[in-house]
Amino acid sequence: ASSFSFLPVKGATEWCLVSDSELATYLGTDTSERRNRLAHTLDAARISLRPARLCAVDTPLGEALRMLDGFPRPLLVCRKEGEQQSLVGIITPFDLL
Repeated sequence: ASSFSFLPVKGATEWCLVSDSELATYLGTDTSERRNRLAHTLDAARISLRPARLCAVDTPLGEALRMLDGFPRPLLVCRKEGEQQSLVGIITPFDLL
């Protein structure tokens, strides 16, 4: 099983992160209200998009670890395709244990 504290989201111009805790709180536990809220955009839900740090697929692990140091969110592993950054993975400190 996988567990993430943040979920990657493509913002208007860049990759961002959404807190799974904030999302779960917004959705709530009432089944009918939850279904309704699932149809809302993140903007409509007023859920914060947090800045993400990106690293390339060929970033050495030591460098990725330094990028994570003091940063409370995971790194997004991306591959540059033209002008776009395609998400290919996520690195958390746990992954580097």
